[in-house]
Formats: sequence, C-alpha cells, structure tokens
Amino acid sequence: MRVTPVAPETSRTAKVSLELNRHLTSMLHASLWQVKPPSDSMCIPMSNGSSQSATEKITFYLCASNLLEREKCTSVLDSVRNIAEEKLRTWKYEVRPEVHVSVIHHCDRYVCQSNDCDCTFPQCSRPMLVLEVPCVNFISHHNHVNCSMLSDFKSLLVELENKLLTSVTCQLLVEGGDDRLCLNDNGVNKYYCPPYPVNPGTTFLRSSCTCSPPTKDGFERACAVVRNLWKQESIFSSCMEDVRRRIVQSLKLNDQETFCILHPSGSDAELLPLLVAIGRMERLNSYPIVNIVSAAGEVGSGTAPAAAGKHFSTISPSGYKVKQDTTISSFPTSTLVVQLSPRGKDGTPVNFDNLVREQMREIGEKYRNAVVIFHAVDGSKTGLKLPSHEVIEELQHTWGQRLVVVLDACQGRSDFEEYRWFLRKGGLVLLTGSKFFGGPGFCGAVLFSSSVKEELERLSSIPDGISFYITKNEVAESMKHLRSKLPSLPRNIGLLLRWECALTEMERWSDIVNCNAIVDRWSRGVRTIVENHFSFIRVLMDEDWSEEISGMNSILNLIVYKKNGEVMNLNELKMLHKMLASSMTDVIRRCSRWTEEESSIAYRICLIGQPVKLGDKSVIRLALGASQIRAVHEGKCTLEDLLQEDWKILEKLQLLMKYWEEILANDSWFV
Repeated sequence: MRVTPVAPETSRTAKVSLELNRHLTSMLHASLWQVKPPSDSMCIPMSNGSSQSATEKITFYLCASNLLEREKCTSVLDSVRNIAEEKLRTWKYEVRPEVHVSVIHHCDRYVCQSNDCDCTFPQCSRPMLVLEVPCVNFISHHNHVNCSMLSDFKSLLVELENKLLTSVTCQLLVEGGDDRLCLNDNGVNKYYCPPYPVNPGTTFLRSSCTCSPPTKDGFERACAVVRNLWKQESIFSSCMEDVRRRIVQSLKLNDQETFCILHPSGSDAELLPLLVAIGRMERLNSYPIVNIVSAAGEVGSGTAPAAAGKHFSTISPSGYKVKQDTTISSFPTSTLVVQLSPRGKDGTPVNFDNLVREQMREIGEKYRNAVVIFHAVDGSKTGLKLPSHEVIEELQHTWGQRLVVVLDACQGRSDFEEYRWFLRKGGLVLLTGSKFFGGPGFCGAVLFSSSVKEELERLSSIPDGISFYITKNEVAESMKHLRSKLPSLPRNIGLLLRWECALTEMERWSDIVNCNAIVDRWSRGVRTIVENHFSFIRVLMDEDWSEEISGMNSILNLIVYKKNGEVMNLNELKMLHKMLASSMTDVIRRCSRWTEEESSIAYRICLIGQPVKLGDKSVIRLALGASQIRAVHEGKCTLEDLLQEDWKILEKLQLLMKYWEEILANDSWFV
C-alpha cells in the first residue's frame, strides 16, 4: 500500500505530519482502503455532482471490485455508506467527516502504481466509497496526533471493509447459476436458504439432501477468495484449477489419472456425458442417443431435460435468458430420454436390476445401433443405490463402446471406493458439493478417467450452446483441445466461491474413516423420538423393504398425517416445507387457544429436505450433512445434541399440524 504524504496545516509542525503519515501507513497495511493527499481529491458525489474541496482533509477511498457489475457495485457501496453514516452520527469530532459514493473515479498516478488498483491512469470507471476526514480530527489541541481517534477510525474502516466484502460475497454466491439461485423479497432462494451463514440458535439444519446455506467456515473462506480476487483478478484461472485439484484429492482419487470439469450444478453436468455420446455416435456411425435416467423422481428435477440436451431453466449460468425445455443450440434434437422409476405405485422399491435388464433388452431391439447413456445412482433423494455392479458389468459386456456409463453421485453420500469403481470402468461420475458437503447451492463437477479425457480431446467440434453453461475456465488446463473450443468469458466467480465453501467441509471429511455408526445411531434415535412422542409423523425406512441403500444413508423420510388421519399429499407437504422454513409466530398467534410456548416454537426456522413423491406416498425429509456428522466424530458435539435439534424441528412440525386447518383458513399466502 502506497500512502502519499498528507500536507498538514501551516500551523502544524513537520514532526506531527510525519507521525500522522506513519500512523496512516500502519493503519492501512493489508487493507483494501487507500488514502489520497487533500490536494488530489477529485471525487464527484452522487448526491449533487459538485466538486468537493479537499483542503485540510484526508480522503480515504475504497475502489469497488470489477467482480460485480457496476450497477450492483454501486448498490452495495450505497448500503455500506448508510452504515458509515449511521456510525459517524454517534462519534464526537471537531469537524464532521463526509461519506459518499463517487460516480467518477480519477486515480492518482501513485495510487495506480500500487498493487490495489489495476486501472489505467488517469481514469477508471469503478465507483468507490469515499470518506473525507478533516485533518483536525486526528490532531489534538496540544498539536499531537490523536491516537485514540485514529484507532477508532481504523476500527470503522475495518468494519466497513468487512461489510463490503461480505455483501459482495453474498451477491456473487447467487450468480452464475439458474433460477434456483435467485433470491426472493425475503433474501432466500427457492429452497429458503440465504447466501450467508445462519444463526444456529434460531435456525436448525437438516436440509443437506436439498440445499443449505454456507457454513461459517465456508463463507469465511469465500470472503478470503473474494479479497484476493479483488486485489488481483488475474488469479481466477489458477483458483479454478486449484479447486479441481482439491476435489480430486479430497475424494482420495489418483490425481494423475482422474480429471475434473466443473459445472454450475448437477443438472447441467448432464451435458458432459452427452458430449461423450456425441463423439461415440460420430466415431461408431451410430444413431440415435438414448439416455436412461435411473431413480426417476428421486434425482434432480433438471436431470431429465438436461439429459435430453435441453434448457431446464429460463436462466443460464452465463447470465443469458433461455427458453426452458427447448434444445440447447447444436445439441442433437433426436436424443431419447427413458426414465426408470425405482418404486411401484405403493412406494415400495421394485427389483431394479431386473427392470434395467428388461428395459435395455427392449432398447436393443428397437434401436439396434444406438449409443446409450446409462445412469447408475448412488444416493437418490431418499438414499437409494441402484442398480448393482453386476448389472453394470453385464451392460458393458453387451453394449461395449456404445454404452456410456454415468454414476449420479450428486448427493455426495458415496463411499470413496464407489467413485474408484466407476472410474476404473471408464464411467463418468457426477458430483456436487452442495448436498452432503453443505456447500451453498449449486456447484457441480464431473470426474472421469484418462480414457474419457482422450475422447473429449478428440472431438472435432462441440455444440456451441454448451457455452451457456461452461467456459474454458471450468475445464482442466491439461485439456487444451477442448478448452480451445470454449469461450473465455464470462468468468463464473459464483461457482468458484460455492465450491470453495463446499471444499472447506470436503477436505475435512476426507480424513474420516468410518461414520456409519454415528449415522445409524442418529437414524434409530430419530425413529425412537417419533414413535414415542409425535403422533402426526411416521418415519418411512427403505430398510423395511430390504432395498439396498447407499453407503451412507443419512436421509430419513417422514410421512406426515393430518388431524383427521389423512396422509399429507405432495402439495400440502410443499406448504408445510415453506412454513417450517419461515417464522410462524404471527400466524400461530392468530389461531385459537395458542400459548406463549407455542409462539416460541413457531419462531424457529427449520430447513429440511424438500418433499418427494414415492409412488402413492409423499414424504418430507431430514438429512444429516458432513459437518454435523464430523462434529460428533470429533467430539465437538454429542449425538444427543443432534437429536435435541431434531426434537425442535419435529416439535414445530407437530405444532403446525395441530393448527393446520386454522392456518390455511387465516393465511392464504401459504396456499
């Protein structure tokens, strides 16, 4: 940080000036703030557009980051300016400091040569937050530097800088994805998660099978990355490469033989197997592509359209609006998607191995020359694992190169050996960091072996529409040929930050050898609580049906009953899900015979897994995440602590069922 000497008043001594400069230099060390000499201030306030005389003033300013669009930068700076003004109202000073947001930013030559501003002299277009402080506030009546005031002002600068960093990070975390990331008027996304850590005293998390807010440690890591990018945006590419490397290493995979391409979500990660299939279709002179989606209804809602090469949202990660359910530019329009349900009409799991064998036999008869993408699933929305390895090997033996094997491990609840098995078989592994590992929604990746890498590198062309979803920044740097076919922009900084949040937990999790005992005890504990204390709820366990579940089934499915004994349907559970995620105190207080204890219970925010339809049944879900299991494993909390949180969630759920009819009658907002 370069600090240009501050010209003191003529009545001040040179000694005071030097001492003040020394304090300013120390105060701004490693800070994003910069300081300019009074005579060089050339800021035009947004309020009136008039020039401000900087005589006898020290001007502190903080350039907005190029990481955000200018309009969003100005909005964030305005919110921080309001905080600064509120703080300054309570201060005692000789001459009031002024704070504003500058429309035009004329950089001083010396400042431009510092490491903290990469703009070209003499002018850059960034808005900036400006604090103009009369020098007299920093010099006492005895002509000495007022160290107390300097200390207070340093604290203010640190607070404002941190607020600006967190605000920018929150904004970036919801960019570079689809409509599921968009925040509503309450500042939460489609799954009621905010882009910042929640208060563990009032918010209870069992939503890792759907979406989670960032953890405290993950968010702090994201803020640190934003700070680094703020100072040096050119490190973005190396940050993305580092994320790919760390994903592979945290899953204990061979980083010399395993390659990674990042995707904004698990849904659009489906486009990469399609690229492999397109290449094989051309090379083997085959037609058409048949894409088999296993565990239909229990995988991501965007899986089926994405598997057909279609837009699954109206917003693309590149920021462009697209038409939902239309074929992405240049992807084959002839791709057929076959969805295989894992359950019968009564919700009971079917013999999925036999179902797969029969379906593949029919496809072979009808499309003798097709390239088939087949999805195995390790951890559906309810924890199912299917089909067996034996069936996968049978299919590979029968279909050979005309079969593209994909493992949907987007829940992240797989044993590491499962990833290795599919990679050894030449399969592609779809993964997300935003489910079990607790990263904020959404961040996806595709893992594959060197043989698949070579196929992707040999592609003569790729559909240009894939640029709606990824750029060369998401692709491993070793894949130079594929990268050359992709654009450089836009940079998906939001995806980088979401993966940084997820990796904070993934890297800690990789050292845990076995936690199945913790998950099993938790599962049994919740079942016992429900059976003994909550009459409106029943836990539905797939173990009762002898169906194989994934290596870490940390998801519990809840059937909920109304007071008349009827089972809640999917739409009713969606309303219940929203109520659990909202403070319901005011609503409960409008019901008859409510109590203060019930009002307190209704205040809780309970984020749990979204409802899922299982045949003729619908369930709502409780799901443990990696951070919660690890906390018990490391002794940071006990299993009883977790069960106490589950009790509080179930207590609110039961309360809502008690007043269900009254709530619906009084509050049409939930209907």
